[in-house]
Amino acid sequence: MTVATLATATSAENRKAVIAGTIGNVLEWYDFGVYGYLATTMSQLFFPGDDKTVSLLKAFAVFGVGFVMRPVGSVLFGIYGDRFGSTSYIVEYAPEGRRGFIGSWQQVSVGSGFLLGSLSAALLSSTLSPEACRHPVARRFGRARNDPQADAAFLQSDAGAHYRDGGGSRQSG
Repeated sequence: MTVATLATATSAENRKAVIAGTIGNVLEWYDFGVYGYLATTMSQLFFPGDDKTVSLLKAFAVFGVGFVMRPVGSVLFGIYGDRFGSTSYIVEYAPEGRRGFIGSWQQVSVGSGFLLGSLSAALLSSTLSPEACRHPVARRFGRARNDPQADAAFLQSDAGAHYRDGGGSRQSG
């Protein structure tokens, strides 16, 4: 839809575009929110090591890559949008006299995404034990790295019983 056709677009089409943009933005910031709130847990799972500070810094470095790539993506997709006439701002779909209200949905969606992310992280943190949050993933990653200690801990667990009894494809030895 080009700028010239925005004026002739129906209000239903404009409303659909604003809702889609708002939902997409909520999901994007939800993702960043969940990662940010659970970074300490993920640092221990994905970057295990003796120094927890280094593990946390590595987790935040991955988090930062997402923010670094945002401007790169906006340049690339902006060029694509300019060539094919797509608009990228919610306010461009606003009818005359309602640009401020429609434009405010962008900020509402950022706050909503972070709020949903924090609620999800709080719900997970309050309902799951530290053992439930850490062990299943940690064991899988330890096994993927061929870590003998992780293999031994896995095989001694209830989940490893299937492997101990010869039912799994990987056996201790």
